[in-house]
Amino acid sequence: MKSKFITHIVLEGCDGVGKDSIMADLWPKYNFRYRVLMRGELSDFVYSRKYNREFISTQRGLPFLYVLITKDVNEIRNQIIKRGEDVENELKKLADQELFKTCAKIFEQDYHIIVVDVTGLTIQEGSEKVFNETLKYINNLDKDDEPNEFNKMYIKGANKLGLKWTVRNNQPFLDGEMIMADAQLHNGRFETYDNRDMPHNLIFSIGYDYQNEDTIDEFMSRPYDFAYPINSKILVRGEIYDYIDKLCRNNLTLVTTDSKYIPPFENLIRVDKVFGDDYIKMLTQAKATFYCSRDLAYLEMMTVRCYEAVRANQLIFVDRLTDPECKILKAIHGTSLDDIILSKLWCTENTLTNNYKEIIKNKELVKLILKNQRQWYQNLCKELYNKKVKKWRRK
Repeated sequence: MKSKFITHIVLEGCDGVGKDSIMADLWPKYNFRYRVLMRGELSDFVYSRKYNREFISTQRGLPFLYVLITKDVNEIRNQIIKRGEDVENELKKLADQELFKTCAKIFEQDYHIIVVDVTGLTIQEGSEKVFNETLKYINNLDKDDEPNEFNKMYIKGANKLGLKWTVRNNQPFLDGEMIMADAQLHNGRFETYDNRDMPHNLIFSIGYDYQNEDTIDEFMSRPYDFAYPINSKILVRGEIYDYIDKLCRNNLTLVTTDSKYIPPFENLIRVDKVFGDDYIKMLTQAKATFYCSRDLAYLEMMTVRCYEAVRANQLIFVDRLTDPECKILKAIHGTSLDDIILSKLWCTENTLTNNYKEIIKNKELVKLILKNQRQWYQNLCKELYNKKVKKWRRK
């Protein structure tokens, strides 16, 4: 079955058609969105027929777009003669072009493949034609009929910014850019702690309409201490079990998802999985959350949890091993809370409970933390809107 999206462009064609020269001019045009390769499984298939050897499929069904470059035979002949390298043997390969065309027809059943004729074109004109034809093909691929709940939030946020969020084979795209919304499921660009050239999770958070604005007294009267809803993702974040255990053993309450993956710890308040504004409202039952995704630390990949915590007006603690350089908290608080950041908000599973208890006793400190968080988030949203989005997209 053909993939619904493309990650690689594979240039194919007989010798002398100009693949190498076109590739050298072509690949920068995609600006890293697609890998450009020279020869792939179409060539393997062609030469298996020509030399009567076994063909072994290794790329069938992969998100590769094969581009068969063709040219008038007389033009190829003249180029071979002009090149003057092993002319007699090279001229014998002219017949390969028809074999490539025949095999391309067969390949259309299971592979993405287009034919681009570059007769009479310069290298630059030929690469431009290939570039345009590949994008035209890619942009017309089928999209998933029904987005899941998470993609619905991305779509809402994108719509508010005048952008288009689409999904193919569960792989998301923002205005045609492949997005790694989930590191276990996707490929593509993603948002980091300090780089928002592709702020996809900030866009996700803009999809919410609800934002809590309770007073400090209302905040202090919330019934629960922490909220950390998580389902199967806990299987790649085993440290969350340690956090839950420490919180519960220290008589702090934790709101979490009613999931088979979470054992019956004491002091857990289990809730049904909810989406959209109901999710933010559920978070507002608790005063705090902790940001922990050690599996993504090497990527410094920013998830949406911090933004959701701000919309719910929760205190944000950050796991030290998730953000070893403390980039998130320093971005939120600047220098206004230097000592508090390093000694209290930047935590481990062994320090979170005591740190939280000390902070929550100081109403003025709580007010300052919440104020800094809101200002940080508002500034990020304002910056995103002011850029009109097009300016941060790669051309």
